[in-house]
Amino acid sequence: MAKFLSYLFITCFACILFSCTKERSYDLNTSAIAQGTLWDSAGVCLPDSVYGTFYNGVTPGSDTAYVSVQVNVTATGSYNISSDFQNGLQFADSGYFGTTGITTIKLKPIGVAIIPVTSTFTINFDSTFCSFDLTVKDSTGTGLGGQDTTGTDSLAGPGLWKFSTDSGGVFNGAIGNARVYPDTLADGTTNGYIFNVLGFTSTGDSVMVLNILMPTSTITTGSYTTLDYNSDSSRATTFAFCPSNGDDCFYFAEGVSSVPGVKVTITINSYDSSTGVVTGTFSGVAVVGSDFNGSDPTKIIKVINGSFNGTVQ
Repeated sequence: MAKFLSYLFITCFACILFSCTKERSYDLNTSAIAQGTLWDSAGVCLPDSVYGTFYNGVTPGSDTAYVSVQVNVTATGSYNISSDFQNGLQFADSGYFGTTGITTIKLKPIGVAIIPVTSTFTINFDSTFCSFDLTVKDSTGTGLGGQDTTGTDSLAGPGLWKFSTDSGGVFNGAIGNARVYPDTLADGTTNGYIFNVLGFTSTGDSVMVLNILMPTSTITTGSYTTLDYNSDSSRATTFAFCPSNGDDCFYFAEGVSSVPGVKVTITINSYDSSTGVVTGTFSGVAVVGSDFNGSDPTKIIKVINGSFNGTVQ
């Protein structure tokens, strides 16, 4: 009988312990999705603050460079709040809201800024949207967007490209492709040729593109400008510096711009048909952003000290 009572006591104790544990787990309900708003009662975005300094080409530290955002939580649960992707950066944070009311989260940076500009990031939470502005400053040092202090004004070395801007930006990387291909029209006829130079930055998040119109398939030395079109105006000599994910370009020059002076000149300095090595330079004025026609005279930039050294494939 004593053994039976001991067994019964242990069994009852285990059942009570299991019941309590299960109840606590149910109360936590970690599968619930948090609800709330980024707005106050008047529909105005709750305060946000940008902490730290962001430089192009430099990975920001999540402990010192982040965005603080207030959230009004109306129902507890897990959350995942992130911004859109701008200039190589995104901000995000995830976790669990255990209480309701106003709380502050830290959106941590993901990625590396590419150029020194001010971008507007949009975030959303439970159908509400807000935005914040982030200014990326010029960094110092070769390839990081600062003033050139190491002699990178010299021509690019074999397999490389580079260019600077009058705002202090310095960009460079390796040439991924250099080739000539026919400019084929819809009816199948050839309307000249295009010499294409494609280069990537070391991080792979942006590309430099030169498309040079050629009268024949033979690469010919000389100067070409972004105002040059083919006979039916379907193609033009082009300079572009863009994100590799296909978003709008940072700098672009092609065709006649409504802003005077928007033109980049590309010069092929040499071409060795036996080795395929081609060298060239480029400089001029480009449009900043996606406005390819250059309707805003304040959104232009000078491209300086551009050069490339590649092997035609």
